[in-house]
Amino acid sequence: MIGLPVVAYASAAQTCALQSRAAGNRKETKIYLRVGQCAAFAVTGSLCLLCGVFREALLGSVVTDRGVTEMAVPFLYLMFVLTLIRIPYQVFLTYLQGSGWERKVVLYTAVGTLLAGGAVLGASRRWGLTGIYSVMIGETAILAWIYGKWIRRKVE
Repeated sequence: MIGLPVVAYASAAQTCALQSRAAGNRKETKIYLRVGQCAAFAVTGSLCLLCGVFREALLGSVVTDRGVTEMAVPFLYLMFVLTLIRIPYQVFLTYLQGSGWERKVVLYTAVGTLLAGGAVLGASRRWGLTGIYSVMIGETAILAWIYGKWIRRKVE
């Protein structure tokens, strides 16, 4: 649920940035990508904050066992981190997909996912669910960095 604004703002930023790019306005393209990320961070960050403050009620609406609820809190926070890290990744990914780099994006995403899948198996055996989330966060951050570098090169 907290990830929905990420996709919505990424799509909106992609539309505006691609229209700007097609008009030849590179500076405006960067602005749209940055504004899309900032808006997504503001909305998603607020949702994460609210869910964190009301975590007992939130988790209690799904699970009635108090012990399970207490164990779920650290994973809820890991989900917040993963969702916030997905913002630049999603904005960059959707922009690149719309600007003719689909094959390269699919290739990098597929390779990243396969490598992360192997890392998840190892991390889950060693650190359990925390290891799985850590690998997912790492994969998303690395792909966001790669896609961001492509955009900087492409837009400048």
